[in-house]
Amino acid sequence: SEEVARVQADLSPTHPAWPLLTFKLARVYQHTRDIPKLKSTLQSLLSSAPNSPYTAEAQEMLARADRVGQVRGRTVGVLLPLTGKYKAFGEAVMRGIRLGLKGSDVELVVKDTQGDGTRSATAVEELVFNDGAVAAIGPLFIEDSKRAALVAQDLGLPLLTLTRSEDVTDIGPFVFRNMLTYSAQTQALVDWASKVMGYKSFAVLYPNTPYGVEMTNDFWDQVLAQGGAVRGAESYTSDQTTFT
Repeated sequence: SEEVARVQADLSPTHPAWPLLTFKLARVYQHTRDIPKLKSTLQSLLSSAPNSPYTAEAQEMLARADRVGQVRGRTVGVLLPLTGKYKAFGEAVMRGIRLGLKGSDVELVVKDTQGDGTRSATAVEELVFNDGAVAAIGPLFIEDSKRAALVAQDLGLPLLTLTRSEDVTDIGPFVFRNMLTYSAQTQALVDWASKVMGYKSFAVLYPNTPYGVEMTNDFWDQVLAQGGAVRGAESYTSDQTTFT
């Protein structure tokens, strides 16, 4: 983008290549979600080369960019997997959200993410550019929450994620989390077992999934930190139905 900007700046707006380079630069700013530079670049293109082949698309891009920050105060987005293999999780959370908002005048705009990061990021853009959402709830899982959070931070949309990811809120001040992290859960469990029950020796039976492995590692670390010991650990497959 720096090279494109340098070459574009060296050319006169009357040069045949100037509209192409300027539009290319605008597309770069759109991709990086640098809204101020996107708008100023498009405005320059439209004023200096109003009859270029890129005029119609530039006008559409500028109109879309102008909608950033224009919100309808009671419109809240919801990002959940409502189809696909995670449908049951999304539907359960959706019932909770509707119950919590029962009797309010909040208007929900629901986006089906299917638990996919790309869909989640696109849904955040739609909420900002098309729906005027004042904030959004979701997504559920780690990767799609991070993808959505990056876009929400760039576009200034407050996002209340429902992920257990430890570092999702480090993305920026527009990103929040309303879910217990793995480490918070394991610390509470070990605190109770060690300090209240007085146990010092433990065993772990865990599913051989990323969730199970991460929880086991956190639990093990907490046990050792409190002077305990893990005497044994056994894993099982996530679809296993007998533990004999």
